[in-house]
Amino acid sequence: MSSEWGPRRLGISTRCGISWVLIAGNVRQVANLVDEIAGATHQQSSGAEQISQAISQLDQVTQQNAALVEQTATASQSLDDQTDDPSIPVSFCQFKSQVSYACRAYMDIFVATFIF
Repeated sequence: MSSEWGPRRLGISTRCGISWVLIAGNVRQVANLVDEIAGATHQQSSGAEQISQAISQLDQVTQQNAALVEQTATASQSLDDQTDDPSIPVSFCQFKSQVSYACRAYMDIFVATFIF
């Protein structure tokens, strides 16, 4: 009976050893995958931060553009008010008309660009 158990025990022991080697390999693969996930998470976090910064910059530019539009509208109104004065030469009124047209065109482009 002991002669039967010898090879059998050796076979079981060999299979256990092979199983442990396979398990160790799988553990290494899982560890590598976890490292890849950690790296991807870091990249995603970095990307989200870049998007946040870009949105902040867009907000600043939008606010600056809004201020410029307001200044342009004020200047245009001021020019409009000045042309009502009969002491201003006609050539200035023609210039004012061109400026007013350019301001309206700029505001139309601005509004069309930033309305979502």
